[in-house]
Amino acid sequence: MPEVAAFEQDLQEEGIKSGEFHKVPCDIASPAAFLKSFPPGAYTCARVQKKRHNHNTGGPKALMLDFHCDRLLTSFSHMFPVVSDTLKRQLRKKILVSFFGQILKTLPSSEGEDVTFFLTVLVYFYPEEPKIALRGHIMWPGIKDSLLVPVVAITTDISKDCNRIQSGAFAKSSAWINDRVPLESVKALTTPQSSEVLMTDPFGQFLLEGLITNVFVVVNGVVFTAPDDVLPGHMRHLVLQACEDLKIPVTLKAQSVDDMDTWDEVFLTSTTKPVCEVQKIVVFPSEKAKLLHTGDVGLRIQEHLLEYLL
Repeated sequence: MPEVAAFEQDLQEEGIKSGEFHKVPCDIASPAAFLKSFPPGAYTCARVQKKRHNHNTGGPKALMLDFHCDRLLTSFSHMFPVVSDTLKRQLRKKILVSFFGQILKTLPSSEGEDVTFFLTVLVYFYPEEPKIALRGHIMWPGIKDSLLVPVVAITTDISKDCNRIQSGAFAKSSAWINDRVPLESVKALTTPQSSEVLMTDPFGQFLLEGLITNVFVVVNGVVFTAPDDVLPGHMRHLVLQACEDLKIPVTLKAQSVDDMDTWDEVFLTSTTKPVCEVQKIVVFPSEKAKLLHTGDVGLRIQEHLLEYLL
């Protein structure tokens, strides 16, 4: 069983003393369950690497810390436009960096081994006081990298459509954990059960993203991924950088599900899936299916990225 810890800090209006950073009791192992225990807010999930030789690395590192802080600020501003400017000024980037840093200082020793932690930070507005609440959750060992997904389902059924386009796909909101429940049922329609459900645009045509992943399609050596209307995941950012490093051509264009027969490779990315090759896709409600192979493009990106992560 993984070990967990939780943390909190509250930010008040100017002139009112804000709360101190605290470690608090926690018995919630799942990051999703932790997020659901609070009001909806902006959140992010980060990988934290703690190397066995801390004296050489400077201690544990949150991967792409600036990216996570910037996304929290952008998502919070989008989700809570009613928050006063004076209170918003209390949620500065240096406050978030400090919150992350104080959590990292509490991590247990990793003598003799490298450890990857899974860190979740939630920011929400509490209007009764008013205040901005920061909540953190860390789990270790946090991540076992999976490099293959046996089956993925694509839903083009608009009656089930609850993708994030209408509410702003770029905002990473914890409300999505509940909003996506109708789509979770699609996983059980495949044999074996799907590991992920991919969503299309509101017309059921263009492939956008997964419930918790970004998606990439490879056609004739070119990597395709949706340009917008998707969450800008930090692993997506790293994959695009890897493609640039490896001189792999990229086209920011969503692929049509109608053209699935031309797809050579499909891979997913998320905090827990740095680059995860898909072996089979099933489209619902048509049940059209396609088998995929692990290809050279995905493997090159996977190897390049894992060198950076590990």
